[in-house]
Amino acid sequence: MKVEKQNIGGCRWNLIVNADPKECEVEYKKVLKTFNDRGRISGFRKGKAPIEIIKKNFQREISQETENRLFRALYPRVVEKENLKVVSALEVKDVIFSPETGIVFTAVVDLEPKFSLPKYKKIPIGPQDVAVTEEELDHYIERMRAAFAKFEETTAEYKIQKEDLVCMDFAGSVGGQPLKEIDAAAEQISGKNDFWVQVDENQFVPEVVNAMVGLTSGAEKSVEFKFQKTMSVEALRGKKALYELKIKAVRQRVVPSDAELCEQLKVETIDVFRQDACKKMFENAMQSEQHRRKQVVIDYLLSKVSFEVPESEMQEAVNNVLDQMKREALYRGVKSEELANQRDEILRSATASATNQVRIKYIIREIARAEGIQASEEELEEKIESMTSEYKMDASELRKRLVEGGHQDVLKEQVVFDKTIELLVAEGK
Repeated sequence: MKVEKQNIGGCRWNLIVNADPKECEVEYKKVLKTFNDRGRISGFRKGKAPIEIIKKNFQREISQETENRLFRALYPRVVEKENLKVVSALEVKDVIFSPETGIVFTAVVDLEPKFSLPKYKKIPIGPQDVAVTEEELDHYIERMRAAFAKFEETTAEYKIQKEDLVCMDFAGSVGGQPLKEIDAAAEQISGKNDFWVQVDENQFVPEVVNAMVGLTSGAEKSVEFKFQKTMSVEALRGKKALYELKIKAVRQRVVPSDAELCEQLKVETIDVFRQDACKKMFENAMQSEQHRRKQVVIDYLLSKVSFEVPESEMQEAVNNVLDQMKREALYRGVKSEELANQRDEILRSATASATNQVRIKYIIREIARAEGIQASEEELEEKIESMTSEYKMDASELRKRLVEGGHQDVLKEQVVFDKTIELLVAEGK
């Protein structure tokens, strides 16, 4: 058997396989026997027709079946003989077979990329102290206090403050035209009656929200401003707007005292809560620092080596990144129309991210091979145990799903990846 390899770009190769008649003889005879045993020829009992008549009547079917069998038999031998690391077998083409000349076919495959590992010992990570400051603790406690805030009815003389809750009628326009008539996407900020909003710049239209501060219930006000050039509705960017407001009700935001907060949190004193908060914040800071160290290692390795990645694997990675980006965008409230307008930018970002994901996988895989890093059965079990809460099933059920889905190798590679990164972080400077 002869094999010719042709690179057709990046990690994609043509494997042109040529096997002589002797190498095809066994599979060809098996196919002939199958058709002889099962084929029905008029005038002959089943299995008793002369082989030449079988060949003549089922020539096309015999040829196709032989080609399929020969590919299944020869392809693994090609991979082993040429010591190929196949990522994906994409197609078989240009198949020519006859019992007299043997078979020729071309297998199109993506192979693992070849590259030289950079120096990966003592990667410069840099020290970074992990600490929780008093200011950070104060800020955390205030956030917790805010989470238990209540909104209470106010007197007619009460003046609106930041974070209060306000009910109002409003109407927004540009050049006398309601906003929703300019662009249907602006309907939510065009006009409403009995609209409740918190006096927070992150809510509603910032200029309108800020204009409410200091007003009282029953007050009316006109607000003029220019929409920011970064606002979501493109048709309104930079346009001069007019909003007519009427305040109908105000509820004051009241945060709990220390004693009230402790009652809500079920702790004895604010000092006890502060100590517990400090401990949790430190643990989170340690996790963030560990994540930073790992990311520094990954960024360093990516900066030291560049190579083409398998196209088939790359496309899958791009699709995964795109799905993740879309989910995150929709969760933030970005509309589908806005995503469509940013399609090219999103695709560029997803491609860059996916390329780095695939590259670092191969870099870490090669370092693991060089260092002899493997995943033990105990480590695989620990990984499965750690995944049970995420997938909301017990370890035995999750293990069964992994086996049935053929994901054991993916799990093993993830464990090896994590171990290798941890080694590089530990050896960093």
